[in-house]
Amino acid sequence: MIYENMTHSMRCQQDLRRPWLLAVVAMIWVFANCQVLAEVTPANINLLANPSFEETAGAGANEKRVPGWNVRFRAKESEPVLTADEVAVIDDPAQAHSGRRCLRIQPQQRNLELQSPVTHVRFYEPGLYEISMWVRGRPGTRGFFGTYALRANNFWGVTEQWRKIAFREYFKGGSNSAPLCVAVWKEGEREQIRDPVLYLDDVRVVRLTCGLADVFGDHMVLQRGKTVPVWGWAKDAGQKVTVTFNGQTKTATADQDGRWEIALASMPAGGPFVLELDGRPAADDVMVGDVWLCSGQSNMEMGVDKLHGIYAHAPEVLAEANHPQIRLWHAAQQFSSQSARSYVTRQNAYMAEHQAVWNVCTPETIGRGGWGGFSALGYFFGREIQADQKVAIGLMQVAHGGTAIEAWMSAEALQKIPRDRWVIPPIAPSAAAKAASLPAGVTNATAAYAEAITAANGAPPTSFNYASACFNSLAAPVFPMALCGVLWNQGEHNGSDRCYADKLKSLIADWRTKSRQEKLPFIITQLCNWENKDAHFQWVREAQCQVAQTVPNTALAVTIDLADQRGEGGHGTDGYGPGEIHPIRKQEVGHRNALAARALVYGEKIVAAGPICKSCRSEDGKLRLAFDSVGGGLIAKGDKLVGFSIAGEDRRFLAAEAVIDGNTVVLSAPAVPAPVAARYGFAQFVNPLCNLYNKEDLPTVPFRTDDWPDE
Repeated sequence: MIYENMTHSMRCQQDLRRPWLLAVVAMIWVFANCQVLAEVTPANINLLANPSFEETAGAGANEKRVPGWNVRFRAKESEPVLTADEVAVIDDPAQAHSGRRCLRIQPQQRNLELQSPVTHVRFYEPGLYEISMWVRGRPGTRGFFGTYALRANNFWGVTEQWRKIAFREYFKGGSNSAPLCVAVWKEGEREQIRDPVLYLDDVRVVRLTCGLADVFGDHMVLQRGKTVPVWGWAKDAGQKVTVTFNGQTKTATADQDGRWEIALASMPAGGPFVLELDGRPAADDVMVGDVWLCSGQSNMEMGVDKLHGIYAHAPEVLAEANHPQIRLWHAAQQFSSQSARSYVTRQNAYMAEHQAVWNVCTPETIGRGGWGGFSALGYFFGREIQADQKVAIGLMQVAHGGTAIEAWMSAEALQKIPRDRWVIPPIAPSAAAKAASLPAGVTNATAAYAEAITAANGAPPTSFNYASACFNSLAAPVFPMALCGVLWNQGEHNGSDRCYADKLKSLIADWRTKSRQEKLPFIITQLCNWENKDAHFQWVREAQCQVAQTVPNTALAVTIDLADQRGEGGHGTDGYGPGEIHPIRKQEVGHRNALAARALVYGEKIVAAGPICKSCRSEDGKLRLAFDSVGGGLIAKGDKLVGFSIAGEDRRFLAAEAVIDGNTVVLSAPAVPAPVAARYGFAQFVNPLCNLYNKEDLPTVPFRTDDWPDE
């Protein structure tokens, strides 16, 4: 059985002739204060102990009780008691979700806060509980559902149709209890909400005996055209779990750790479908389409809402972000020293409303959570791919700012890299031991663990910048998710790293192994131009290009020209300029990633990249460079070509005069009579910015024709 059901308002017609049933029903009446009796069956006969609905004190001066519902409605402390018009029981089957009664919450001149249809739930046994209710209301009404302590699962954009709102939380048992909350606001964060109305019905508290992993849930996307692993947990080892989806039924047996897994056969795009566990819905509105993992550091993490005030079209982008066929998912921000199997769903207040939860893409969901909302790069990419492919697109954001590639590599991947080539330290053994001692299901980003890392490493774990930390904490729970591909935007923190190519190759191979997809596509976003005397990005750019040219099923999205050279916007009051490491032109970055995907993954015959130097030969004191991917031809953006330099045997590079000749470029410099090597856009900071493009408006990949060490 998928759960032991504990419900507040289930209708039932039970045979009450047995004395023990009468006693149980009487006790439930006392604890739940319900006019409608709760269902009693042998499977949930321990309802009173696990958990109980605990009666609370009478309503205060600014509160109102609703007869027949164990609930209090509360206004702000300074406001008068609520009126009958603001909170009412509606006895009308046409308006209720099930049965004949529901609650109506209709704020008049104030904000309203409902202290839970299940006012306090005391959890005597440890386990994972699901708390849910059905809601509907006037479009535009906003609300909140969760616990006071955890602030879980905001819901926005209530519609006239009934919608199930649910969240899951692990409770350790014993004396801990959770006050649950629903709030309805008269005013939103950015706009006044006119005449909000919210209806509630069918409130339930469920102790789950099996469930899906955190990467699965309502509104998700499963990968088309591939075998799809589906996994989760069970209460007991050896427990049988049956999964039903889109005409397929599979059964698995939980291992000694309670983990189970099945494999769905390849499916075409479609939906929506319902994924069932043991015959009961476990995930609704599930689509089959393409799933892309968006990973890296802050330029991947930078959200759409972060563009407000610095990008002229940001308000339009947000307002137009209604895409029912695009689904968004954030990895929960947790910290772990060992490879995590799941996310701690609600222990961390950071972007709690979106942690490990799938959302349909709307202006509200895309602008919330993370660092300014969902990844701008990921969104612009997904928007273009969805328009091109006409299938559902799932975007999974697994990113964290200020992190080196070593943080995203598993312990197995790092074994291939000499320890003296790592740019960040491992987690100290004493800190790892402290993490291992924490109870299962508790995030390692606790005060105790933070103190252990601080004592051992001399710095708190706020940056996630320890070897394997991001993989263990954020990426590991995703695998073995079936994916269409990976968008990778990282490298800034590795700066001058001469070993970056080996590290990126190791990461790609490892993630392909863990995803069970040996040809999993990777699209690498090359680092943009950045004016910083301590960062020698040319070496990382070269490594990224090398990987894209040598590792099968990879591609490169060049962004050397997308730094904000002219201060297009504001970081503070100074504007984004050459010294800004977070360029705002994410729409163009997303477009170039989408072009790469359309060619690499979807097989479209398009020009997906800018010119790539394929050869260099000497001609009468000049160098002639030949290029691939010239598309409609080579062009210079500006009066003349810039960004080229040449050198003779003395290895002293000087600016070169460059002239386009068909699909080649001829370089010369009076001070270099016998050139042997050329470079383009290959510098710590490229100034003036290089300007060779093809007619498809795609920039040339920065390069060098020599292999000399930097002096």
